[in-house]
Amino acid sequence: MYSVHFQAMSLVPAFFHHLSEVLYQVLECVGINPWVVERRRHTFLHREAAEDVHEHQQENDTTTFYFGSQSEGTTTPGLQSDTDQLFTDNDVNIMYSWADWQQGRMNFLMVRYEDTPPQHYLLQWIRSDVPQPVTHTDQLQFITDPQRGVFYSNMTVVRYMAASSGLLNQPHLRHGPSNTFSKDFDLVAAFHCKTLPPEVMSWFTKMQHG
Repeated sequence: MYSVHFQAMSLVPAFFHHLSEVLYQVLECVGINPWVVERRRHTFLHREAAEDVHEHQQENDTTTFYFGSQSEGTTTPGLQSDTDQLFTDNDVNIMYSWADWQQGRMNFLMVRYEDTPPQHYLLQWIRSDVPQPVTHTDQLQFITDPQRGVFYSNMTVVRYMAASSGLLNQPHLRHGPSNTFSKDFDLVAAFHCKTLPPEVMSWFTKMQHG
């Protein structure tokens, strides 16, 4: 292991040290330095806290997270990077198994079928009074499958974010789990899951063995 490491170091061209110093000076000139990075990180941490307080005042139990280059302080104005924001609805209980059911909560059971895309789950609506599936509903935020049950619609997130941002009549773009109503923001809505599914656990396993 160490012999491979030292051999690799010996192959690094001599001018790389000078190149690294020049690159540091360039980054300093465009505003990417330790002080700016630290200030931007603190700024977005304060923004997260302020938005959480605002939502709690509105009696919404949500938590906001900023991530990506803007909150990390690793971008400059010329790159026109957008802001990545994730918020979670803490009122919802996500069940990986029936043992996770909670009385009096809105419960969703994570289920997969043969036609479910890889690394995806459907959220089946489970009753709050007894641990049994909801069989029918007229609410727009759900999709009813006569054979399988009632499931949460991902379009609910789109409608909610459009309404909360005042952009009901504006077109939006979807990039994976994110929804974009403006070129400046990517919004991701999520639910907190107490139990990590196997697909996520495998990432940690790969990191430990990598």
